Amino acid sequence: MNQEENSPVEADDEISLLDLIEVISKNLRLLILGPILAGLTALSFGFYLPPSYTAKSTFLPPQKQGSSSELLQSLGSLGGLVGSATGIKNPSDRFISYLKSNTLRDRLIKRFSLKKYYKSEFITSTREELGSKVNIVADKAGLITVEVKDEDPIFAAKIANAHIEELSVFLTSMAITEAQDKRVFYENQLRESVNKLSLAQQNLQKSGVQAGDVMFDPTTAVASVARLQAEITSQEIRVSSMRGYVSEKSPDYQQALTELKVLKHQLAKIESGYKKTNNNDVNYLDNYREFKIQQTLYELLVKQFEMAKLDEARKDLTIQVIDPALPPELKNGPKKAQMATLTSLATGFFLLLWVFIKNAINSGYANPESSKKMTSIRNSIRKSLGLKANS
Repeated sequence: MNQEENSPVEADDEISLLDLIEVISKNLRLLILGPILAGLTALSFGFYLPPSYTAKSTFLPPQKQGSSSELLQSLGSLGGLVGSATGIKNPSDRFISYLKSNTLRDRLIKRFSLKKYYKSEFITSTREELGSKVNIVADKAGLITVEVKDEDPIFAAKIANAHIEELSVFLTSMAITEAQDKRVFYENQLRESVNKLSLAQQNLQKSGVQAGDVMFDPTTAVASVARLQAEITSQEIRVSSMRGYVSEKSPDYQQALTELKVLKHQLAKIESGYKKTNNNDVNYLDNYREFKIQQTLYELLVKQFEMAKLDEARKDLTIQVIDPALPPELKNGPKKAQMATLTSLATGFFLLLWVFIKNAINSGYANPESSKKMTSIRNSIRKSLGLKANS
């Protein structure tokens, strides 16, 4: 019984498969010759396309050590906590952004007259054309590669090398401006720090030494607090100065804020264990602590001021070119064989789909019930298009 019930299903499956094979066999010439002709057309078209060459230049961006890294080293284990909390991205991403900036591209457009070379009417379209021909990537080691495609291998090499040259000019001008602002800022802060230090020293001398002060060792009781307080003040000054030349979303600015929060947390933790005894002792210890804070802050500001002056005196930022771009000898496009293969496969797929759809339509018209449905569908479509329906 089961064999009798299963046999029609198997027969239907066999018939359906045979029908498919029959449809393919009837249109075999079209399914073979169509993709071949399309592939040959794509291949011949590829010979008319101009060749393209890719020039590559690899360099190591400047490894600048700023005040933030030195501050992290001075914090010791606390600096490790700060570094892990900031989550700063790969520094190479910043230089890639500079290379893709409109400022740098405009320099290249003006330098090589790219509007005329690319036959572009507007500067915006010229930037887009240049961006489509340039690919900039960075590896895990921090090396950045600039790849430039062009029909002229010599011109491609020139554009690749010019990216690095213009980046060096851009970074140098930006660094000098930043260093000048920092130097002026720290110079003013240092002048204020000298006045505060003198005032703290006078207050300490006026407080005198009380009998109960022998119980305390000001150096051990106050030095760590004063050091942290001075670092907090110095960091607050640094954060304020950064607002003048970086965005609040900048990784450096976010790192500086995180360092400031960690320092304040550390200070609050130390001061929570600091217990005061009597007014005389508090008076002396507070004055001594204020004096140490101002003294330490003065020393930190002197270091920051000297670093700002050194940065201002620097004439350039060194970009180490690992592999300069040379005119490529081999072309990398157009890939005519790949074009022909993909065109043939795509044509064969669509022809096969068209053959099956055509056969399904013809079979539908052969069946009276299906023919009525297809006629209804066709009339609905014609009505939607505003055409007169067929009877």
